[in-house]
Amino acid sequence: MERNVAPFLGNDIRRRGDDWHDYRYYSLYEAFEIVADAFDESERYDAYDAVHEELRATIQSTLPPTAERPTVGLISVNSDFENGSFWAYPIQAGNNHKQYRDLGIRDAFDGHIDGGYANWDYEQLLSVDPDAIVFQYGLTHVSTAEFEAEIERMRDDPVGGQLRAVQNDRLYRGGGSYQGPIVNLFQTEATARQFYPDAFGEWNGLDTLASDSLTLFDRQRVADIVTEGA
Repeated sequence: MERNVAPFLGNDIRRRGDDWHDYRYYSLYEAFEIVADAFDESERYDAYDAVHEELRATIQSTLPPTAERPTVGLISVNSDFENGSFWAYPIQAGNNHKQYRDLGIRDAFDGHIDGGYANWDYEQLLSVDPDAIVFQYGLTHVSTAEFEAEIERMRDDPVGGQLRAVQNDRLYRGGGSYQGPIVNLFQTEATARQFYPDAFGEWNGLDTLASDSLTLFDRQRVADIVTEGA
């Protein structure tokens, strides 16, 4: 492949922990840099990296102290809300949860799940009772109406309604697990604004990412990198 076809690049950076993964893992930007080098686009990579580092610096300088951050439970929006069966995840080291790590999220499920996920009922969720719940794929796999319908089932359940996150209306639409550099910028901003509106600006749904003037990274700069290269 290398000698007669072209560079061959392959690494499952999305998640970690599967038994068959016995190779070196790369972070999003480590993998991005390798791909950029293969396509002779190092300047474009450097430009993206600069935007990314500026966003991270803005977040780190603005976040409240760790003790003041809520504990967060990560649940798949593709769970069976009607029958109270939920896919719960610890916040992992892979690219799928990068935005939560960059925001220093306090993982409510850490130490409660052995492996990459668990299938829990309402009673198990209540035994941990996180301050907030983020629904993985909530921004990518369901519409606002579909999301609200599922959340209403959780509110109406006699056990689900006891969850602290439900009672305090701290139920958030999380991003998808497949993200490159551009999607990650938007998903990180969405997470920051949902959790800390006083620090980063009020979250008003997906339209916020497109139309609001109060943004955490320069949209035009990213557009210029896409169209012009740097």
